[in-house]
Amino acid sequence: MQAHERFRSFLHRDVVREAEPKPKPRPQPPPQGGPKRPNPGGFPGGGGGGGGFNGGGFNFNAGAGQRQQRQQSQQRWQQQRQQQWQQQQPRQRPPPPKKRRDYYAILNLKRDATDRQVKKAYHAMARKWHPDKNRAPGQEERLEKAERNFKLIARAYEVLSDKDTRAAYDDGVDVDDSKWQQGHNQRREREEARKNVRFQGGADGNFRQRW
Repeated sequence: MQAHERFRSFLHRDVVREAEPKPKPRPQPPPQGGPKRPNPGGFPGGGGGGGGFNGGGFNFNAGAGQRQQRQQSQQRWQQQRQQQWQQQQPRQRPPPPKKRRDYYAILNLKRDATDRQVKKAYHAMARKWHPDKNRAPGQEERLEKAERNFKLIARAYEVLSDKDTRAAYDDGVDVDDSKWQQGHNQRREREEARKNVRFQGGADGNFRQRW
């Protein structure tokens, strides 16, 4: 083949290539996160925190959503573990309520008994269960019972003979509680100190304390 024929064949091939229709560009989907915002910092692929960074196929919004899902799933897992642990633990029953002593029954009295009746019943029960009257050889059990009953009788008289303590006992207060007894003793000491104070006026109008 001569040189001018080769040139003509190359020229014909280029003309055929130019005459072929070019493929149309495919439409690209819109970016995630809404329309693009102007990028003040010149960072490629996103605005100032609205559209996210899409360069390299990475999306900050999608990463934040995944982190939130992981946190929620972790919280649910912790709650389930805690519920399982609580179910496995043996249930602790509350202690039974403390049985309150019936001081009226100890002294064989009614609830509307007067102070004189309380004192009379105390002396009668104290004479009956005094340890010296129940001391006999070979009767150690009776002596122990007498000592227990004598202590209960003394405590019953202590509660029912005091006006404030008896009122609290009738209202359902546990007068044998150590905290209540401590507060009651403090109130009684303050009242006694207030009663022992005597004021006497002087010539100049001042007052002096006299015990």
